[in-house]
Formats: sequence, C-alpha cells, structure tokens
Amino acid sequence: MFDVKVTAFCVALAFMACSHGSHDKRELQTQSRPQQVLSKSVAFETISLSGGGGFTGMHEGFTIFPDGRVEGWSKSVGGKRTVFGKGKISAGRASALAAELRASGALSQTCLKTGNYTMIVHFAAADSTYKWSWSRSEDAPGGLAAWYKSTYEMCRKIFTTN
Repeated sequence: MFDVKVTAFCVALAFMACSHGSHDKRELQTQSRPQQVLSKSVAFETISLSGGGGFTGMHEGFTIFPDGRVEGWSKSVGGKRTVFGKGKISAGRASALAAELRASGALSQTCLKTGNYTMIVHFAAADSTYKWSWSRSEDAPGGLAAWYKSTYEMCRKIFTTN
C-alpha cells in the first residue's frame, strides 16, 4: 500500500513538472502580437528578460525601465513575480539597450519556442509589444542571443555588487 502511494505521488509530481512547459508555450503563443519594425526614435516602456524552467519551473529575470531603474525578480510556476532587488543604470544606457535590441534584427522575426531551460525577452515599445522565447539548444532570431547574454550579465552584476 505504501509503495502505491509513493508511486502515485511521484507520477503526479512528474506530470506537474512536464505540464509546466506546455502551459508556458500556450501562454507565450497567445500573448504574442504580430511583429512590426519600429523606428529608432520610438520610446520604450519596459524591457524584461528572464531565464529558467527545468524541474522547478523557476525563472529569474530583470525589468529595465526608461529612466534606468532595474528590478530583479523571480517567479515560480503559477506564482507572482517576487522582486528581490532594485538597481539603477543611466537613462542613456537604458535607451542604448533598447536601440541595440531594435538593431539586433529581432523585431522583424518571431521566435516562440520553449525547452527545459527557456530564455524570454519581452519588449514593450510605445506602440507595440514584442515577445521572444528560445531554449539553449536553439538559436534566437537575429542578434538577440548576443544581446540577451550581455544584457542579462549586466543586470546580474548590478545585484551582485550591491
């Protein structure tokens, strides 16, 4: 009897872990809007980038605001974002990150793929919202992977030095 309960618990736990990835994929597909190319003069509202998944489904990410505020956050499966820190970069650097993202060529491409570990970029411009996701085993569109890596590392350093 004990073995049946343990087996049932393990099966339920494995099902929850596996269903997380398919839920994220549906969510990303329904929240994505058609891609449009923005002019370099269009302001942005937020840039959010995160990475995570795996067995726990935990994501860690950062949100960058036009005034240079940076929020570090984590999110569990089905949970709300929990802010773990607030930092600052210059408003000029925030604008430069948005310009680099535009210049990467990603705004004219779509990529909504998930994997065991998924990276996500959400770019809310003044007139459009863009969202991309990809796993480590796949290449992101344009120069997005390089932009993600350098921006994510910059954000992590903000919170490891404070």
